[in-house]
Amino acid sequence: GGVGCAVVESGGVERRMIDGDQLVQGLLTDDPSWITDPVARQFREFADAIPGNDRKALAAQATAVHRGGVDLAAITAPTLLIAGRDDPLASRPEVLVGAIPGAKLLVVDGDHMGALGDPRFVPAMVGFLSEASEA
Repeated sequence: GGVGCAVVESGGVERRMIDGDQLVQGLLTDDPSWITDPVARQFREFADAIPGNDRKALAAQATAVHRGGVDLAAITAPTLLIAGRDDPLASRPEVLVGAIPGAKLLVVDGDHMGALGDPRFVPAMVGFLSEASEA
């Protein structure tokens, strides 16, 4: 969820919306008050709001994500992409879905964080996971 064409076109997150270095620094700092990039601040606030999140692991993933492309055609697991209609980090999600064999797309209302509140989000995810576990 929350990703779009950037995975296909640049191998990672939407770099026009967030600077990777700012994201990593924002996740690793002990004092988040210095984070000036609004998207990096949102990522940090989200990471801090979820109990058990490992910010060092998230930062490592953010660092590694730009090292090379992802072989999307090799994905064989059932895949559902859920993206918010107004999510700038998930622009043109149909491009990503088209690159993953058999993937399905659900576009819901909201931006990157607001999409989670769409009443279709949780039922779609639970239904998809239930179907996938039966397959």
